Amino acid sequence: EWHYYISSRQLSPQQLLHHARMEWSVESMHWLLDVHFEEDWCLIQDKVVQQHLNMFRKAAINLIKLFKERTQTKRPISNIMLDCLIDLNYILCVVGENWFAWFFWMHIDKITKICYHEYIKSCRSNWI
Repeated sequence: EWHYYISSRQLSPQQLLHHARMEWSVESMHWLLDVHFEEDWCLIQDKVVQQHLNMFRKAAINLIKLFKERTQTKRPISNIMLDCLIDLNYILCVVGENWFAWFFWMHIDKITKICYHEYIKSCRSNWI
């Protein structure tokens, strides 16, 4: 399979490879957010809430990736997310020793309420 890139910069093959991989890592993250969190369908109009949701979604995906590395599991991200929803003790295994994740876990109720409130508000504005 061939990929063609156009650039105005003079790059060595190693530099071009680095830039191409960086672009695909960004695209990969956007794909994960859209597939697992349906981010493209998010109707929240408040920019601050959108940014916070995006940050927490990325944190959740990164925590699951760290869990997969730590446990050497081959299970897909979607199955791990589902298990976290079904068994609340399993989420503690995924979180591990990450201090940010503990903070996130302790405040998830408050975050969920804010996001739910903003989501309902955005739905109402689209109904009218």
